[in-house]
Amino acid sequence: MLSLADLPAALSGGDDAARLEGSFERQFFKPINGEFRRLYLRAVHKFERDSRVKGQRSGKLGHVGVEVADFLVSLSLNCRGRLFPPVDYIMRQLRRSRDAVVRALRALRTYGFLTRIRRFRPTPHQGLGPQVRWISNAYRVEIPHAALAAFGKVAALLTPVDEIERKRSMLAAIANYEADQARFDRSARADAFDSSPAGRKLAAAIAAALSRSPSRQR
Repeated sequence: MLSLADLPAALSGGDDAARLEGSFERQFFKPINGEFRRLYLRAVHKFERDSRVKGQRSGKLGHVGVEVADFLVSLSLNCRGRLFPPVDYIMRQLRRSRDAVVRALRALRTYGFLTRIRRFRPTPHQGLGPQVRWISNAYRVEIPHAALAAFGKVAALLTPVDEIERKRSMLAAIANYEADQARFDRSARADAFDSSPAGRKLAAAIAAALSRSPSRQR
């Protein structure tokens, strides 16, 4: 299996996007399943081990980075991908300092394990003063492409739940369309047959035969 020690940095300066609350969350958040969580943590631990320099106790994520990754992916699993915990909440749950949590979040984003979008909300203020207020960030756990390559065929198990549902819905729509098309084709053929001269003669003969049948005469 390939080493993840040289996993490229995903961010250069931390100047990630900012969006209005409610304008992007539906498209941004992705539900995950238990298999995704397991392989995500496998990638995190492997990267931490591979990036550890001999003689040092931690790699590029650090012990707190691994803790934060575990916490966020578990929270994402339980909340169907809707992930926007404030830093203070993460601090309380993990009993870590603000500085440690902020550095962990930055490291996870830097190496592609986490995507962040800063959120803001309009304020009722008019005139001078701030017109928006910053609220908790939105996060999405990710597995870097280099880690997927290192896992090889195992990466095929990483299809998110929403993608599975999308494909299932698409296949169902195609099946319904094909069934409707088949009914339409049968109806069109019957109409064409009935409207033809031979079809009209056959229909008249069948009608005459039915009118002479004993069941109709009783």
